[in-house]
Amino acid sequence: MTIHENIKFSLEKYKGKLYNYLAYMKHLKGFNEEALKYLEQAEEIIKKDHEDEFEKLVIVTYGNFAWVYYHMGELTKAENYLEKLEDICKKFSNTASRYSVLFPAVYGEKGWSFLKVCDEKHYKIAKECFERVLEEEPNEKGWNADYAIVLYRLEMFGPSVCAADSVALKQLKHALELDPENPVLMVHLAMKLKRYEEQNEEALELVNQALKLSPDNPQVAGHGGSFFRKNGCPDKSLEILKEALQAAPDSYSLHYQLGLAYRSKICKFQGQWNQDPKEAEEFVKSSDETIKNSSSVRSGTNVCRIQQHDTSRRYISEII
Repeated sequence: MTIHENIKFSLEKYKGKLYNYLAYMKHLKGFNEEALKYLEQAEEIIKKDHEDEFEKLVIVTYGNFAWVYYHMGELTKAENYLEKLEDICKKFSNTASRYSVLFPAVYGEKGWSFLKVCDEKHYKIAKECFERVLEEEPNEKGWNADYAIVLYRLEMFGPSVCAADSVALKQLKHALELDPENPVLMVHLAMKLKRYEEQNEEALELVNQALKLSPDNPQVAGHGGSFFRKNGCPDKSLEILKEALQAAPDSYSLHYQLGLAYRSKICKFQGQWNQDPKEAEEFVKSSDETIKNSSSVRSGTNVCRIQQHDTSRRYISEII
């Protein structure tokens, strides 16, 4: 999901990190005033949601304030935030460093930021961050969930492993035990279980429960749609994805999954010579529109999807 979708459909315990991340992205683009507004929102949310832990959780935000003000040339304001950081660190740190302290939230937020980069190199860094966090807070629900997700993604890059050797499968089950109402964990666990057993009843139950809890969440709906498509049920996949798009019409991930669902539907027409050509062509047109609507997807993914779409067109040409 995009950061804005994360905010809208957030299941995160620490929502301040979402605004910290947005602030960082705005800073990179040179929009420092907008970055400061996001940091103000982060500070406000942390104070509102975590009053008892405010000083521990606001460290990243204050560091970001100092960084942005420094690059804006407002050194007095940057120094003010560095002083706030130093005061907090003096309370909690036994190290000689003036501006650092080993709070789990600092490493957790760092890991979460790397998790958003979406490549193997940064997933490995995220994994190390979450492992360090969990040494201090082994039963914290949020960090266990993030750790499970990064292990899930890393196993997608590595060689295939059996269920008994899958650290991702084990961690997903553990994280869901800690947070049994988390629909994001449910769909990830379901996809993992399906990988090891094509017709897995537990996986189906998990997906249905997740969709019942959070049908509009793009991440939940995207995995749910993918699950039913791979289960040979493109119509069910289309139903789930179209419903989710009502709440998140600009979600490129949902449009992508919708395109794959249309392609799966089209592929079912292959060899069905009694199939109505007009109905088949309607799915091609819908797939065309889906590709246009997902123009915000990274170019590499677009190329992949266009290639898949061209294959579908070749299938449909055999029919009509």
